[in-house]
Amino acid sequence: MLEVMEPLARLLHVDVTTWWYWLATLVALVAAFYDVHQMRIPNRLTYPLMGIGLVGHALLPTGQGGWFALAGWGFGAIVLLPLFVPGGVGAGDVKLLAGLGSCLGLHDIVAVFLVFGGLAGVASMIRLGVSRRLPSKTVFTQRVEDLIGGSSERPKEGIFPMAPWMALAMGLLAAGSWWHG
Repeated sequence: MLEVMEPLARLLHVDVTTWWYWLATLVALVAAFYDVHQMRIPNRLTYPLMGIGLVGHALLPTGQGGWFALAGWGFGAIVLLPLFVPGGVGAGDVKLLAGLGSCLGLHDIVAVFLVFGGLAGVASMIRLGVSRRLPSKTVFTQRVEDLIGGSSERPKEGIFPMAPWMALAMGLLAAGSWWHG
């Protein structure tokens, strides 16, 4: 697997040497744990990550600047919105990717998104192939009920946690970068 990630990490020039990358990876791992076990990502993880990324890059000497963080945050927030509206991903997934983007910047969050999207897409196709049925439509109906103030129970059927794939993508890109040396 590292042999596959090495050319991608080299091509995308993912910088995993900064403490920003490792902070974002740590938060992604904790979020993955919550997403798998509770099917939600707490705001107490995502909002501080966004704040640290946006303010830290703007003010700290090790930061890349406010625009760097804002561009990464913007991409992370916007790219998952088309999946959030119909219920394909949760709000926590959107906020987590935005927080990761605020720490990593536009270039690296695009790389994380491409790898995580590919991994999650393949896993979803395998899951659909194994179950031989489409995901339950209750995800969409639940989203509509949430928007109009209906039931707050999130259905478990048809829900696919995304945070583990984000954390795995960050780990694979880091491993590929180290493999490259």
